[in-house]
Amino acid sequence: GKKDKTKGDNLIVLDPQTGRRDTVKAVTEYEFNKNGNLLAVAVKPEKEDSTIKSSVNLYTLPQMSVKVLSSEKAFYSKPVFNDKGDELAFLASSDTTSTGNKHCSLFYYKKGVTNEIIPQDYKRNLIEGWSLNENSNPVFSKNGKNLFVGIAPWRAPKDTTLVDFESARVDVWTYFDYQIQPQQKKNAEKMIKKTYLSVISLDSPSVITPLTTSMWDRISLLDEGNSAWALSQDNTKYFIPSQWESRNTTDVNLVNLKNGSRRNVINSLNSRVQASPDGKYLLWFNLDDSQWYSYNVEKGTQVCLTKRCGVNFYDEENDVPNTPEPYDMVPLWTEGDASVLICDRYDVWKFQPDGKSFVNLTAGEGRKQHYHFRHLRLDNDLTDPEETFLRKKYCAKKGEPVYLSIFDEVTKKNGVATLSADKLNSLKMVCPVDTFSYPEIYKAKDAAVLAYQKGNFSHSNNLYVTDDNWKSGTCLTNTNPQMKDYRWGTVKLVSWKAYDGKPLNGLLYVPDNMDPSKKYPVMIYFYERRSETMYNYIAPAPSRS
Repeated sequence: GKKDKTKGDNLIVLDPQTGRRDTVKAVTEYEFNKNGNLLAVAVKPEKEDSTIKSSVNLYTLPQMSVKVLSSEKAFYSKPVFNDKGDELAFLASSDTTSTGNKHCSLFYYKKGVTNEIIPQDYKRNLIEGWSLNENSNPVFSKNGKNLFVGIAPWRAPKDTTLVDFESARVDVWTYFDYQIQPQQKKNAEKMIKKTYLSVISLDSPSVITPLTTSMWDRISLLDEGNSAWALSQDNTKYFIPSQWESRNTTDVNLVNLKNGSRRNVINSLNSRVQASPDGKYLLWFNLDDSQWYSYNVEKGTQVCLTKRCGVNFYDEENDVPNTPEPYDMVPLWTEGDASVLICDRYDVWKFQPDGKSFVNLTAGEGRKQHYHFRHLRLDNDLTDPEETFLRKKYCAKKGEPVYLSIFDEVTKKNGVATLSADKLNSLKMVCPVDTFSYPEIYKAKDAAVLAYQKGNFSHSNNLYVTDDNWKSGTCLTNTNPQMKDYRWGTVKLVSWKAYDGKPLNGLLYVPDNMDPSKKYPVMIYFYERRSETMYNYIAPAPSRS
């Protein structure tokens, strides 16, 4: 039968060392702390079960001794721990309505004591009618000093005296809508649940400071929430023209976490701004002049990094009617925000973020060989930066190699290289270019072990590991074994000149056992560039084209 998502399920807690199992009944949400010695659960029983109360409970593991942190509220959110795992926070509400919003309070547990630090009727610093609601779980900063929560306008419960067939159903389209009607319908659920980021300092945990109340203001935190500032990219006033323009115009500000005040960085910027891992700098590629810029958060100064390099950092083969994107969408910072690595078409450059110096780390080898070098992120962080305000910190650590993918522009082959961000002439080919592609490469957190996928047109991508930097590799999988039962064909690179004399490349897929003396039908696909996928595995599937 269908499960009522508002009611809890049995949670089985297993101690794998002893085989002991414990069952916690009616659990809707649960969370282990980082050390695995505490388990927090939210409990919501069926109405007819009077033996269990709605509550948030904290279990100490492995003993499974329990402490009730709060009970008998109509709603509890998922409890969340701080990074140390010794404090937690959760939302609660006495509202029983199943429509509209719930007015929520915020509970904070520290040193064995639970306090309701934000009451359900909280109003200070908030716009009239705004409150905490059930659509945004609290999040701790990395250092545990700040707690981030979402606020939003309160929506009243649905009027049950009105019935649908007595209400007119009319869509009114206006020129001043932020989104056209089909988009509004598609995004209706998302917009209903939209919240606006706010912060609570745990030094004085009774005050909510809103960081924005603007609908299309994207707030992201610096230094995993440890910084005194948050980054605001607000394109609210540009949102309507963005529906027909190809620009991504935004006003960029820094928001003070202490009082919500703003410091302007730049207005009408056609770009997306990124923060350095430690939050000392902001970085962006200005699509209007095709240059990379950095901004010193402490000093409030801005410099252009790339204009003196003598090469282009934008897509020189851009063939769509928009301003060209950069080759490097997410540059790689070195530890301590000391420098940033940015790729041009071929090579990797290291820039001091103050703009005082730069160096070509790959020493022009990419341009010489027609290799595209691109730095790799190896931590398997699947977080979408568009969907989260708190990104995990990632940088090139001192003394550790930076891994690069290699793509041969001429032969379309692929490989892997390493270099040191601290040394010149340190480029080393660890996996020379060959007739395979490597779509995914990840490194173990605490060991010199790499996991990677490898495949090409004739070989399905399989998972490999290497612990000797590609001197050898062990295949762990056998995906798509049914391929052996089919004639798979081959792929060839073909070249010709366009009507204007421009050299072009394409891919010719040829079936097995083709008779060169016979004529065969040919299906031609032409749209942008595809020849760089020559050594990609393509799973047979229907195509929208």
